[in-house]
Amino acid sequence: MEGDSDEKAIPVHIKKILADENALLTYLNTRTRLPRPGEIGCCPKQALKNLFKMHGREYLQRRDAPEIFQEADIDAISGKNQSFEYFRKRVIDP
Repeated sequence: MEGDSDEKAIPVHIKKILADENALLTYLNTRTRLPRPGEIGCCPKQALKNLFKMHGREYLQRRDAPEIFQEADIDAISGKNQSFEYFRKRVIDP
């Protein structure tokens, strides 16, 4: 489908998707353990693609990221991602 290409996808911080394990596992309808930060290395987008592939799905950022974020727990993401926590604090109390 045109417009679903990852090259044209809306930029989303992939590490933030991986930070909320429950939202991602719910979206994939699985209980599979997610890769830990040390296992992801410098390629979180590839880690997501691999995880989706393990479940017979293709990760398309434009389609999947917004759906995952709708279920995301902001507290969970903040607790695992310092840049998001900083952003959150700046939005709440600029």
